[in-house]
Amino acid sequence: LAPICRARTDGRHGGSWARETTPRVCSRAPPTTAPHTWRVIKLLGSGGFGDVYKVAKVNDPDKTESAMKTEMVVGNRQMLRLKIEVLVLMKCHEQTDPARKGHFVAFVDRGKTDKFKFLVMGLVGPSLEDIRRKDLLKNYSKATAMTCCIQTLTALRDLHGIGYIHRDIKPQNYAIGLGEKESTIYMLDFGIARKYTVACHKQIEQGCKDDLECWLYMVPLQKFLHTSFSSINLT
Repeated sequence: LAPICRARTDGRHGGSWARETTPRVCSRAPPTTAPHTWRVIKLLGSGGFGDVYKVAKVNDPDKTESAMKTEMVVGNRQMLRLKIEVLVLMKCHEQTDPARKGHFVAFVDRGKTDKFKFLVMGLVGPSLEDIRRKDLLKNYSKATAMTCCIQTLTALRDLHGIGYIHRDIKPQNYAIGLGEKESTIYMLDFGIARKYTVACHKQIEQGCKDDLECWLYMVPLQKFLHTSFSSINLT
């Protein structure tokens, strides 16, 4: 890996996506990987906990592009979001049934440097929120709307099936695939996911029902099945 310095952007910061930039590359390689394993193509987004880059493996004849999520190391402060995301994503892909991991991006690589930790995973397209904002005035067919509802709920079922709750269900955390996978919806961002326990069923902690409740609010906001959901009292 050629480690990445935090790039300046001319877009917005915080939790929103930044505009494309030309990333800078540091000369020092991380201690856990061979030098120059990954080549940074561009910055995709920037948030309060780190950045997301489009990357490609050096000398890869297929030139497959992936996404690299980074988490900065700030002094002695321990940031666990990326570690949790790695654990959940690996757990998702340990399942033997292929149908149970179809809505999770591929796990490619992980590692750390003296300045940041990183996770390399499959690259996906725009989020459902991006699509909603772009096509706000367009009407989706009922078939498309129903497919979105089924796939987002299926991803949630499969996550719960391995013993984790997401705790941040929203349109920004679902995205469509690229190329031949453009009809597949993927669940993203497991940084605050947690294993659920028996206490969840006693409503002491957040549990599966909380993810489902968030999903119910997400669907009409996306304007999926607008007519069908308009008469439902979500309270």
